[in-house]
Amino acid sequence: MGRVSKVARGKHRWIGVRGDKRYESRGELMDIISDILEQCEWRLYDVRFIDQMCFFIIKTQLQDYEKSLNLINSHNSFETLTSSGKINRIRERIF
Repeated sequence: MGRVSKVARGKHRWIGVRGDKRYESRGELMDIISDILEQCEWRLYDVRFIDQMCFFIIKTQLQDYEKSLNLINSHNSFETLTSSGKINRIRERIF
């Protein structure tokens, strides 16, 4: 079976986020993000804990991008740092 074409995959954005609180696990972080982004389609990628801070990358659909940014920034524990159409750019900027 061949790969899904680029057009069929849809457009998306990667968002780099910093969390003020050190979460116990990836699962705990996913539960909190699920509550925040309940109306948006998203997926959690890289998670790193550095100096009592939590840094992570979320992939979201292009149509949910602005809404996701606003919802994340409205939560008092998180701050979006950067976003891009390419995950490697996010990794370079926040890790």
